[in-house]
Amino acid sequence: MAKQVDDFLVDKRIVERNMKKGLLGKKEYEQYLKSLADVEENAEVVDLEAEEEAAEDEATEGEAAAEAEAGAEA
Repeated sequence: MAKQVDDFLVDKRIVERNMKKGLLGKKEYEQYLKSLADVEENAEVVDLEAEEEAAEDEATEGEAAAEAEAGAEA
């Protein structure tokens, strides 16, 4: 790419607005996307169901410990 594209202009959240304003051309944006490195190998798969189950288990254990402590004080 001949010139560097400002990160603000290609921010995914506002790139369409910047194109409509004429601040960024479609071809320029496509070239920018092609120039990005493929970092797929750096991604980490997250199992949301397992995360939720672990959080629920921790909450249940915390409640049980609090009840046991309250029972011991009584």
